[in-house]
This record gives sequence, C-alpha cells and structure tokens, in this order.
Amino acid sequence: MNLFDRYRPHPTNRSMALVTWLALTAWLAVCTANSGQAAITDQQHAKATELAQSILAASKLYADGSYAKSAEKVTSVQQELIELLKSSNVELQRLVKPTYQRLVRAHRLLELEGAELEPLPSWKELTASENAVPDKMSNAAKGTEASFTSDIAPWLINTCGNCHIAKRSGEFSMASFESLMAGANGATVVFPGSARSSRLVDVIESGDMPRGGGKVSAEQLAALKSWIDEGAKFDGPTTDMNIESLINQVQAGSAQHGELFLRRQQDSLQRWTRVLPNDSPSTTKDDELFLLGNVPQERLGSVLEQLQSAVLQTKKLLKTPVDKPLIDGGLTVFVLKSRYDYSEFGRMTENRELPKDWLGHWHADPLDVYGVLAADSDSSDARAADRQAEAVALQIVSGAYLGSFSQVPTWFAEGVARNLVKDSFRRGDARLAVWQHAYPVALLKMDKAQTLLEGRLDEESAGLVGMGLTHFMMERTNRRRFDQLLELLQAGQTFESACTATFAPPETLVSGWLGK
Repeated sequence: MNLFDRYRPHPTNRSMALVTWLALTAWLAVCTANSGQAAITDQQHAKATELAQSILAASKLYADGSYAKSAEKVTSVQQELIELLKSSNVELQRLVKPTYQRLVRAHRLLELEGAELEPLPSWKELTASENAVPDKMSNAAKGTEASFTSDIAPWLINTCGNCHIAKRSGEFSMASFESLMAGANGATVVFPGSARSSRLVDVIESGDMPRGGGKVSAEQLAALKSWIDEGAKFDGPTTDMNIESLINQVQAGSAQHGELFLRRQQDSLQRWTRVLPNDSPSTTKDDELFLLGNVPQERLGSVLEQLQSAVLQTKKLLKTPVDKPLIDGGLTVFVLKSRYDYSEFGRMTENRELPKDWLGHWHADPLDVYGVLAADSDSSDARAADRQAEAVALQIVSGAYLGSFSQVPTWFAEGVARNLVKDSFRRGDARLAVWQHAYPVALLKMDKAQTLLEGRLDEESAGLVGMGLTHFMMERTNRRRFDQLLELLQAGQTFESACTATFAPPETLVSGWLGK
C-alpha cells in the first residue's frame, strides 16, 4: 500500500519602494508595440539588453564607491543609447526608455559626488520625430473611464506605499482595494460617485497627504477624482488581492512572452549581485529558459538540457499546448555550485533559512518566476546524481508553472509538483522515502482547513500536506475534474473560483479531505 494512501485522511469528498539609483532593477519594461512599425532587429534588441546590463554594472560601481568608474560606464551607456535612438522605431524607443530614465537618476547621484558628465538630452529631444513615444497618459486624461489598476493603484504604491501599504499608519491601509474602501478607523474615505465628499481627495488637495516628501501630480489627482465620480469601480481579479500583486498581475498580463522574459532575465542579473556581488555569472538560455550560475559553462549546459526535458515532461503530464511556452514570460533558474551558495541565496534574496535537505525550490508571482538549485551532489554514483537532478528539475519547472497562475497557493503547486516527481522517479529520487516518512508528521499539524489555507504551516509541511491532498485530487476517479481545474487556471480564473467550479470551495475541499 502506498504510504500516501495509508495515511490519507478520510476522503469525504502569496515593498520597499525604490528610492535610490543603487536599488535600480535593470529590467526593460516594454509597452505594446505599434503594429504599424517595423519590428526591432536582433542587433537592436541585443544592444538594448547590453545597455540595461551596463547600467546594472554602473550601479554596482557606484555602490562600491567607485564613482569615477561608474561615471565612465554611464557616459558610455549614454553615448550608445543616443546612437541607438537615431532609429525612429517606436517599439525600440519604448524598449530603451527605462534605461534612459535610469540614466537620468544616475546623473543626479553622480553629480552629487562631484562627477562631471556630458549633459543628457531630454527624452523629447532624443525622440523628436513624428514617431516620438508619447508620455504615458492615464485613461482619464484621454477622456475614457478611469481604471483603478492602471490609473490609481500604481501611484498609490509609489506615493503612499511606505505608510499605508507596507504599514497601517493612522489605522488606514491601502494594501488592497478592500482595505482602501474600508477607510480609516471605520470612517469611509472614498464615496463612490462623489469625489467632493471623499476624504481621500480632501487630504491630497489640502497638501496634508502624502507626507514625507511624496507628491501627487495634478494628472494623478484628476484621475482619482474621475475614478471616484465614475463610481470607484474595481477592475482587478479580487478586491482582497494585495495591491502590489494586483499591479504585477496587470503588467504581466499586458506583456508579450518575449517582453516579460527579457524583464525576468534582467531581474535575475540584479538579484545575482545581492548573492555573489564579486562573481560574474555564466549564462545560457533558450526561448523560455534562462540559466545563470557559478558553475562551469559545460555544467550549466547539462542543467539546461535537464530543464528542457522537464518542460516537455510537464507539458505532457499536465496536458498543456506543446507549441507554446510552458510559462508566459519564461523561467529563470539560478544554478549554484554549493549548498553554501544555495543557503546564501535564501538569506540574501528571500530573507529566510532554506531547509537543509532542500536541493532546489521555485518562486512564482505574476512578474517574477524563478527557480534555484544546488548543483553539487552527495552521491558518488553519476547515474543516481543525474536522476536526482532530473527529478529536482521537474519539481522546479512544474511547481513554477502552476504557481505562475492567478493566486494559486503554494501548497497546491508544490503538492502537484511532488506528485509528478513521485510518479516519474519512483526509484530515482531518494527524497521520496523522506517525504513519505515526514508526511504523517506534517499531517498531524493540520487541526483544521484554515491551518493550510491561511499559510500557518511551515513551507515544507505545507508542501507535504499539499502532496497528499493533490494526490487525492489527481486520482483516476477525480482526474477529469483536476484537468478541468487546470483548464480554468489556464483560461485566467483564480484558483479559488477554479477549485469551486470543479471540486468545491477550497475550505470545503480541505475539510472534507481531512474528515474534520
């Protein structure tokens, strides 16, 4: 008898605002291209990527106090960017505009340190042509209905985030649409249909808020008023969704695969400098995987092959289209040569201690999807080490895939990933025996459904419990409903709604499975 069956309960039916150039993320945010424009050439795309990476290098030099060298790098980027912008291609202009904005900030910081730099032309001067990129206008400014996700939420994060999103200053939180509308100390601050009656508008117009140097522009205030007068409508997935996650999801949803993949590559390069700032990573990639690490290039290539195999396997096992990228925006994977480096990654980028027996893990939110693995192996058997690496690759790829969908809980994505490993590597992954032994212990921590659903279990225990629960959901008798759940996630539904439509509301499902 399988231990998951033996111990199965009675089956009764997942910010600090960037305030200095040192924290710049050298990603390239790309808006939808003008369909009438010629596409960016491969050479232009490569140069844009190179300039973004150079800004990253300049920021590191600045952080190290090497102001002269940083200024040299900035000057070089500036000259090459000006040359690149001699093309009037709108798509190219949009691609490199974030790099230009980072140059502006770099000038300000370096000039404070006494650096003498060539004047940076204005964006308007650099793009002066009939194809110049217009400044981003809000829907309200265009005369269309204002959008909370596009016109209101982004500047709320930037100007109000430190006090009313990261914290509840004045007993007022904007961490979600729901909490914004709940007001402060029970007093409503937004009256749908009446901006004049809304306290939020009053404190901004009077200058009382925001404090600490933030400022709301006239255009932003106009958008806020329009949005309230039009009924303060919500146009996101769920009203209780964290506002930063909401913006991330909207931005990710509007980006094409290649655009989002490029952004994730740049995010990964930035993250690398926090873990191993003195080591330049080796890299390799294909159309949907980007690997970077401190292992030899040959080893990185073999890991890429293992991950490519895991992508194909996940597509087959979870019935996803074989002619499309598995994960929209691709997956970046950090390949670290030692357990020490792997542990440092957890401390430096995730602010946590990774479990000592983990060989790899994944992270997924709408904008940021990555995996991390330790490339070393305790096994002296080369074949066993390869099978182990293949199993970890499948766990990372499939978990990240499922976790990339709207509000999918970690226990579900990780649980499914572990079941795929269990079914595919019954004799090739020594962790299976460890998981089966630890499963009943983790289950004992589950006194009720909310313990799992509210994230009160440690991550390893949640993964083990999720493994048991999704084993039940993936059984032959339930497989059709499980496949339908995946189809609904792929169609854009949240996990809660997809689960409710196919099995039951999550709380009911977990409670029934527990028999409590």
